[in-house]
Amino acid sequence: MKVSEAAERYIVLSRPDYHGPLSFDGADYMREPADMVRSRSTEAVIFAGPAQSVKTTALVEGAVAHAITCDPIDTLVVQMTQQAARDWSQNRLGPLVRNSPSLKGRLSFMKSEDNTFDKRFSGMLLRVGWPAPSELSSKSVPLVIMTDYDRYPPNIGGEGPAFFLATARIRSFGSLGTVVAESSPKAVYEGNWQPQGHAAPPVETGILSLYNRGDRRRLFWQCPECGDGFEPSFARLSWPTTAADGAELGFKDQAAAINDGTPVVMVCPHCGSVIGERQKPGLNARCLWVPEGEVYDADLIGLGYAPKSPVVSYWMFGPAAKYQGWSQLARRWCELKDEEQRTGNDEGLMGFVNLDLGDCHIRRPVEDKDALDPVAIQARAEPHWKLGTIPDGVRALVATVDVQGRYFDVQITGMGPQFESWVVDRWQIAHAATDRLVDPGAYLEDWDLLTSILDRTWPFANDPDRRMRVMTMGVDSGGAQGVTGNAYFWANALRDDGVSEDRLILLKGDARVGNRKVAVDRVDFMRDGTIIAKGRKILKVGTDSVKTDVAASLRRSEPGPGYVHTPHDLVDEWYLQVTAEKPDAKGCWEKIRPGIRNEAFDHMVYARALVLRPPFSWDRINWDQPPAWAQTSVFNSLARLASDSPDAGGSALPVLPPSPSRSAQSPPRPNWLGNRTGWLQRN
Repeated sequence: MKVSEAAERYIVLSRPDYHGPLSFDGADYMREPADMVRSRSTEAVIFAGPAQSVKTTALVEGAVAHAITCDPIDTLVVQMTQQAARDWSQNRLGPLVRNSPSLKGRLSFMKSEDNTFDKRFSGMLLRVGWPAPSELSSKSVPLVIMTDYDRYPPNIGGEGPAFFLATARIRSFGSLGTVVAESSPKAVYEGNWQPQGHAAPPVETGILSLYNRGDRRRLFWQCPECGDGFEPSFARLSWPTTAADGAELGFKDQAAAINDGTPVVMVCPHCGSVIGERQKPGLNARCLWVPEGEVYDADLIGLGYAPKSPVVSYWMFGPAAKYQGWSQLARRWCELKDEEQRTGNDEGLMGFVNLDLGDCHIRRPVEDKDALDPVAIQARAEPHWKLGTIPDGVRALVATVDVQGRYFDVQITGMGPQFESWVVDRWQIAHAATDRLVDPGAYLEDWDLLTSILDRTWPFANDPDRRMRVMTMGVDSGGAQGVTGNAYFWANALRDDGVSEDRLILLKGDARVGNRKVAVDRVDFMRDGTIIAKGRKILKVGTDSVKTDVAASLRRSEPGPGYVHTPHDLVDEWYLQVTAEKPDAKGCWEKIRPGIRNEAFDHMVYARALVLRPPFSWDRINWDQPPAWAQTSVFNSLARLASDSPDAGGSALPVLPPSPSRSAQSPPRPNWLGNRTGWLQRN
């Protein structure tokens, strides 16, 4: 039995205005999201929508009822606070069980198994919790349901967002495990964002950030007149904005007219036909959830291609919600727009957009000539190139690692002539081998998770049989307490294993480097209780100077020297991060606002700094006769055929001698690439 069917069959509601079985009539849009909660192909169900849309009843109470009656499975329901968990258990869950005979009959009769936060039913335990490490980091549970997700703290006890802690709890159950997160957005995006496909604005946290990670399904109605599908958004509501004499009405007068009975209707964007609010239940009964990349014709036959994703994400807006009246929405919007005009305060409007419309509030920033524009950079993303592949033009791969409190942030950047660059890959390493969160400052063994990056290869986009490995890797050595010491221990162990410091080097920002941009320094370190004087190389990066160069590259709008290429499937958040800083009056770079993440910008800075240092000296290469490690893919000494693995005994690709035309490129430095795998040929 599907979740929606179980909810309608077994849940009995008892409210002042209604007593009887639950029904999704008029809110049929919640059937599919509810049913996906127990789909074996789904790892997570994300639902962003307005208040009064029945989302909590369907995804929380409905899923709980199904787990109790049809498919007994331990369940954790996470409320936004401990007090909210207590209130929900006493005021929603308790009456729901008492009034629903099928639920009450399965409840344990033992008082010790029926309390506020734990209820034992036949074959399953229902736990009511709140966002705290003790609730989300303890034993595994197959079904975790998080309600009002945007009211959670963004970081749970320093261990990361609640969603990622919840996914760790279900992992041991394989395809039986599911995380559900539902909420009205509490999101504000400050920027010149324009809608792109089904994507939400690239907010950093919250339900819309989770929605963007999934397959991005949006609610569509079928026009009763022309049969074409359209999204019932607030922008498609229409009401008179002029008086009888043709004079333009202000927002206050529009609100008064709507309050006096002026009709609010929806207009089909295809044929212009007018749809009244009384038609909403019928349109909801025939609604469709359309994932990004897919469209439907008039016969409801799916066309196009929607990428499969284990995260199924939904986003709907206020006009389609069962209990949201169109006149009420329009009047309230006019009143709040009038308040914004009079006072300049948009806080009320923000709350309305988030809660009643289920949308993200957009604040257009004051024009800043020094700030980088994420929308303009994202608009240049290349549609025929995907993340994880190497496009034409790349001469070398550079790996950079930004060390965070509970994860490693990794980027692979392709470098070409005159610092033209490509974002080839990007990921985070958040879980250690023991299924706990990574802690670079406390666990030395977590650093071994980075070692495999040196051995990985990436395929060329136009020649997948040919692959390339990383030329050099730079790792940030600063951060939380313990990070620097562990970084040195790990890097020294790899050096003892044959990985040269030209191939792996630790990074550190240093304003004293100035216009030199980079400087290779030697620092002391301790081994077996003995201080080794000047025994470790470290790359000091003049971050302000290099950031200025990278920012100039990001502003370039046409391919060529310095241009930054991005693939079409690079996550939206990358563009926010790469534009997270701007220079102050003294030319020192700082975040545009507190709390915004800037890892992507740091990666681009580190990648350029890595190739500026000897032996690469990227700014001094004669590109008519480049070194073997900067040749095109066919002749590059770091590239090879996928079939030519060391175990297969294949022949290595040709290695060209370094160019003799520039003294900066010769003589070659022997063995600078290291000898960990033995598959690279050297001069």
